Parts: sequence; C-alpha cells; structure tokens
Amino acid sequence: MAYTQLFRIDDISWDMNYENFSRIRNLFFQYDIRPIIGVIPHNEDPKLKEQAGGNGIPQDRFWEEMRTLQQEHGWAIALHGYNHVYVTDDGGIFKTNPRAEFAGLSYGRQEEKVRKGKAILEGNGLRIDAFMAPGHSLDWNTVEALKVNGITVVTDGLAAYPYRKRGVLFVPQVLPWPRKEACGVATACFHVNTWKDERFLNLENFIQANRGCCGTFQDTVSLFADRSPHLCRQAVNIIFKGKISVERVGRDIKRNLVHKGK
Repeated sequence: MAYTQLFRIDDISWDMNYENFSRIRNLFFQYDIRPIIGVIPHNEDPKLKEQAGGNGIPQDRFWEEMRTLQQEHGWAIALHGYNHVYVTDDGGIFKTNPRAEFAGLSYGRQEEKVRKGKAILEGNGLRIDAFMAPGHSLDWNTVEALKVNGITVVTDGLAAYPYRKRGVLFVPQVLPWPRKEACGVATACFHVNTWKDERFLNLENFIQANRGCCGTFQDTVSLFADRSPHLCRQAVNIIFKGKISVERVGRDIKRNLVHKGK
C-alpha cells in the first residue's frame, strides 16, 4: 500500500492575502502540484479580512483566476462554506474545533447556505468538486444538505484512507503539515494568509524530497469513488482513528494543565 500526499488551501476569496496566494500558486506550478482549494462564496469573516491586510484583488479578476486554475491547470475547487462566519460552538462529526458555520444548525438553514454558496460558485463558472467545512465542523445535517445539492465528496475525515459513509466520500484531512508516511492518503491543510518566508521554503523542501508521493485530489477521488471497502484499509482506518483519539486526549490534558498553571 503506497502513500499519497495531497494538498489543500483553505480560505480562498477575493479579499485574501493575494501576495501569499500567488507565492504558493507559483510554487505549485513549478512542481506541477494540483491542490484542492476552498473557495468562500461570500466571505464575511472579520478575522480573515484582518489577516489579509487589505491585499486582495478585484472580484472579477479573482473569479477569472479561479476558472483558469480549475479549467487549465487541473486544480480542484471546494465549496468552503458560505460566509465563513462561526455561529455555533459545535465541533460536529470530527470534533476538530469547538466552532462552526454549519454544525449544530438545522437542516433547513444548512441547506440554504449550501444552495446559496453553490449558486455563487457555479454562477462564476466553477465546478464544485467537494465540500470543505469551515473549522472542519460539519454534522449529518450538513451531509444531507450536500447530497440534496449534488455534492458527494468532502475533504475531511479522521482516517488513513478515503472512505464512504451515508452516500458521501470522505477524503482524510488530519495534519496541518505534510509528512511522509508508510501508507495511506493524507491531506495537508494550509492557511496562507499569514505565512512567512520560512513556510514557503519548508514546503518547497518537502516537495523536492517527496515529489513522487504527491498526488492530486481528483485522481484520489476517481480511485476511491466506486471502490468497495477493503478489509485491510478498513482495519488501518480503525487503528488510525484510535491513534488520533489518543493523541487528542493527550493534547487536551496538556492544554488543561497549562491553563490551570496560569
């Protein structure tokens, strides 16, 4: 069982830090890396706007570039929520963060957000390849809302290999930074608004050393979309999920001890 490293870039909008986005775009062009990028249809997140520091670009130029990246360079596009504003403290299915734009809301409200976000992306000529929940927080209402709107792939999941559940393919996203593993499919998750030079250099060093294991989101989805569950992969996923759960408990204990010591 080989190892495949995928890359995703979150928080893509016309008012992002375009200078940093250009740097990672050009780096990926150089090494023919085709990531999945999470496009926010209607960004209203004040923190993201502050991080970007006013370094955005005009909206018409932004949508044109998104179309070019998808149609000419093979980059995958994910619907990254609707406005990226956290409105609940629900960690959803994965419990990655105690905040959400989606998890904890009614099915009706979630379906409206998905439908409106989808209309904006498709209205600007983009094909939606997957859903990327802000804060990694989605629940089963989210999944049903996605399916009603024809979206059946999610870039998230605590597993070593992609898996299907309730009619949706989950492509794992666990670690924020790439690292070579013995087997599995992993997605590194980048928030480039605040990146400094060292981050770009470290990423290039990883790609140079591991270019052979760097795959594409589209190829991974095609490979696993209709594949029946394999007992070996299922076993690895169970072991992997247990390992992550133990690591999270240890992280929470450490965080609580630090908090009590203050």
